[in-house]
Amino acid sequence: MNAESVPPETGSRESETGILLSVENFTVERTRRYEDEEVCLRQVSLDLARGEILVLAGEQGSGVSMFCRWVAAGSVPGAKVLSGEIILDGEVLFALSRRRRRNLCRSKALYMGRPALATFSEKRSVAQNLRDFASARGIPISRLGTQDLHEKLYRVGCIEPEHLLEAPVRDLSMRDIARLLLLRVLLAEVDLLVCDWVTLEFDAVTERQFLEMLVHLQKEENLSVLFTSGKLRGVEEFADQVAIFYEGGILEKGDPAEVIAKPKFQYTEEFLECSPAILDLPRKLGGISREAIAEAENAVRGGVATLDS
Repeated sequence: MNAESVPPETGSRESETGILLSVENFTVERTRRYEDEEVCLRQVSLDLARGEILVLAGEQGSGVSMFCRWVAAGSVPGAKVLSGEIILDGEVLFALSRRRRRNLCRSKALYMGRPALATFSEKRSVAQNLRDFASARGIPISRLGTQDLHEKLYRVGCIEPEHLLEAPVRDLSMRDIARLLLLRVLLAEVDLLVCDWVTLEFDAVTERQFLEMLVHLQKEENLSVLFTSGKLRGVEEFADQVAIFYEGGILEKGDPAEVIAKPKFQYTEEFLECSPAILDLPRKLGGISREAIAEAENAVRGGVATLDS
């Protein structure tokens, strides 16, 4: 079933209490130039409550980015829906016209991808970049008032906002870029933040500070967050849920501490070992064995995965 073939009826559905995002048996196929069509998401099902952080953990190419783009935009060029639904704040996306779907996603969700600098014009000042961002999203200019903007900058850890606003983006540290990304969340006033490999270019200190500020804002704003990660270690410190992706499907999901302590699949256990704790070093870093890959492939393709921990 192509997503655009669904009749543009009302997409409203009474949402479950506290659930912002609900995905049911979502399967997507994509076409690449000079290649055959391939399934890139397989029967993905999950719920995200308001004020919750869900980590989508997997290797690059596991499908986490494709899933994030569908949630944040409601469509992805070159891809089509074969089955399933995405329900955002009680609205069934594929029961809406493309325009209504896009507008709903824009009003409810903010997407952050990589590379982080690509979303800024490096030669322009921070203030000019913020005005561009506001204009592109239809944000009222009143939210860019000096006092209000300075207050928001203080909230994301900037102690000299007047100097930061005048500086060209190319002169900023990656730590300042991280703060500006979080500032956009406050300006957009959305319910859902989608972080798609956004910390991949950050050093360990900047990543840690970004996550601490993100959790702080998430609690203050009752923000829901989808956060992709190429590692499992440490996610229990900030996430409410974790879902392990493999080849477009969810292998297992649940409370992060439980998934890490008692993984149901060998793949999950070995994926965890690929990111050892500092105290475990020096030692040879782990990899994913053929046996673990075979088990994961059989589970995802055979439809026996997507287990709750």
